[in-house]
Amino acid sequence: MNAGDVSKGAGRVITGAAGETRQGTRVQFQMRVDNDEIVDVRFRAYGCPHTIAAASLLARSISGQKITAMPAIDPQRIAHELELPDNKLGRVLVAEDALKACIENYWRSNTLQD
Repeated sequence: MNAGDVSKGAGRVITGAAGETRQGTRVQFQMRVDNDEIVDVRFRAYGCPHTIAAASLLARSISGQKITAMPAIDPQRIAHELELPDNKLGRVLVAEDALKACIENYWRSNTLQD
């Protein structure tokens, strides 16, 4: 299910989050990246089961990927795969924003290290 914190190991740990608990949905991703490979991805989610399912699916789908070659995230495909009702697409969008924030923080931290 990929919930919790990343395991210890080589590489850098990057975090990104989106949403607000007071609005009912918040997702935070944490990933460990070593030599541009995403070696571990975990999440913490506050929200309905659809939020948790979307965050879990995203975490599983990027684990083992090269961060330099990340495929585009298609929220409609994720919603279809999870068989979400139309009114729950917003949960997928929050999870997508959290993952994008995590990836942006990775690139921002690379720029700061140069």
